[in-house]
Amino acid sequence: MRLKMETVLRGTGSAAVGMALLLVVPRVSAGAEPPPADPFAHHQFALNEADPVSSVPSEENRNAHPLQFGYFLQDLLDHGQVAVKAGNTTAALRYYQAVSKAVPDRAVGFSRLGQLLEKTNQPAAAIVACRTAIGLLGVTVDDYTRFVRLVVGAPGALAPHDAVDVKAVIAHLRAQSEVNKTLPDELQCELATRQGDTASLETCTAALAAAAPNDARTISYQWALAIQKGDSGEARQIIRKAIDSGMAPGAVKLMTEQTDARFWRWSQRFRDWQFSAPLLVAVLAAAASVIAVARRRRLARQNAVQT
Repeated sequence: MRLKMETVLRGTGSAAVGMALLLVVPRVSAGAEPPPADPFAHHQFALNEADPVSSVPSEENRNAHPLQFGYFLQDLLDHGQVAVKAGNTTAALRYYQAVSKAVPDRAVGFSRLGQLLEKTNQPAAAIVACRTAIGLLGVTVDDYTRFVRLVVGAPGALAPHDAVDVKAVIAHLRAQSEVNKTLPDELQCELATRQGDTASLETCTAALAAAAPNDARTISYQWALAIQKGDSGEARQIIRKAIDSGMAPGAVKLMTEQTDARFWRWSQRFRDWQFSAPLLVAVLAAAASVIAVARRRRLARQNAVQT
């Protein structure tokens, strides 16, 4: 079945696009592939598969031939989907870039670009596509989630404007009744972990623990909080909880390795004689000094009593 064109065209201001919606949706909704009502539906706007962007018609031509434009958009999406399934990401990117040019006021083209750019390990370009998508009609919860994940996961320091945008997205999702109630807290925990914001991380982990105490994501954020607070015992206790909950062995292994790395310096130093020997001498000397002072004070009190 072809992708629904209403996800691309609904709400646009163009009369041509609106007409294309009315004409294309019945064909799509039925799930059949009847011949187009207009014999030139697939010929008015020829698709250059080598360079789909160059095929995008001008606004004047779109308005003059709304039906053909609707089918042209459908063909772009179909070709993009086929390319994705075939693993031809280069071709898929070209088709979705063409969709973005054809309907720049809709999120669908930028959303598909963001998905594909993320999968092909192009996070910077994916962030740009996602940032554009979340400001357009047709944006989805997945678009918001992908944007937060990409921004928070980007290397280097988190730019102030990125943090502001992420917080705005989280606040927006909290206000949406149809959004999974734990999603905003999960995203808040991701941001708090990245920023080292212990207070915020405590708040969101408490909310997740109340809603889904045995969820792998809840446990992972509780572990992150213990790491941030420098609580080795708590971190290892949460790892045991992760094992009992059936968390994937790979995730448990990563948590264990990170915990060992986080607390390695001090534990390793105490195991290393070259470090622990002089430290032990210093500790014993300090203890001896305290004991000597206490002994002198006790003797002084005894002498005072005897006199």
